[in-house]
Amino acid sequence: MSRALKSNDRGLWCGIALVLSTVFVANAVNGSEWCATGLSASGDPFAAGQEAGKKAKAAFGAEAPALVLVYCSGARGWAPESNQRMLNGVASSFDKALIYGSVARWGCVAPESTAASVVVLAIGGGVAVTEVEASVVKDPSPGDPSAAKSANDKPAADKTENVKPADLGRTLGDALKAAYNKASDAKGRLIIAIGPYGFVMGTPFMKTVTDILGTDARMVGGLTHARDDPIFVKGEVVKREFILLLISGDFSCDFGVGSKTEKTPEEVTSAAIRSANGVNKGDINAVLVFGKVAIKTLTDAVKAPIFGCVCELPLGVTSEHAPVAAWDWLLSVCVIRKAR
Repeated sequence: MSRALKSNDRGLWCGIALVLSTVFVANAVNGSEWCATGLSASGDPFAAGQEAGKKAKAAFGAEAPALVLVYCSGARGWAPESNQRMLNGVASSFDKALIYGSVARWGCVAPESTAASVVVLAIGGGVAVTEVEASVVKDPSPGDPSAAKSANDKPAADKTENVKPADLGRTLGDALKAAYNKASDAKGRLIIAIGPYGFVMGTPFMKTVTDILGTDARMVGGLTHARDDPIFVKGEVVKREFILLLISGDFSCDFGVGSKTEKTPEEVTSAAIRSANGVNKGDINAVLVFGKVAIKTLTDAVKAPIFGCVCELPLGVTSEHAPVAAWDWLLSVCVIRKAR
């Protein structure tokens, strides 16, 4: 399944507030905001989504965004059904069909002292977005015992098989290929991965996608822990789905990672930021971050708007443009600069 979303004729710009109850607003370009975000620390799911959505909407202005990204921290202990209430709160400000994201089991990227429950990022301004999705499990056959019930009328053990990482990558890569090639004239193309079951994915998945799309394909993202972790698609909670979002427009990206070979969180952060700050020149407009690193260390090191999550498995690109995915202290950083 694929879907193309079009926005207006301005470029990409994105950011996130790093102070509780405040909103970061992008610099005005041609009289309009390119991108804005809202943050909430409310313990009520609907109120948190509504507050974060309203703040992002107020900063973004009257024009409709091309994409709305949402991360919700599972650390607050919400019941599974509460995630839909949170999305309904966000949808009170934005078109539900534009909302994508996932739970962030270990936290949203915000200052360490901030217990942020929801972060919302609205992206617009000349950005084209294409979404493809696929199941992470094989469809059970009619006779599969996982679809049956036991004698006491309770669900039988789930024996549904997982799709192999390379097979999932092949399905999604094939689905995205036409849109990726069509966007070849865009200055910038970036793929954001949103999905569950991070501990079985990784480099084989990424390599399969990039082999199909070409060596210039760049993918970042933060995967959740379990295959039943909630994923957000078009404002609805789904499970066992993996999403790729292709964003193309008038921007450039640099990439870096902090690997598990570094000794401390500070060294990981320094290595990632240093490697991502090389090729393109000009002011850094936004930094996408996915990883397992001390939040305070990260926000102290990055002097630019920042958005992301603390996740099970960060996907990233080295400064040499090799796709990587690993555990431990890996930190994936994508530095975005708007075109001049």
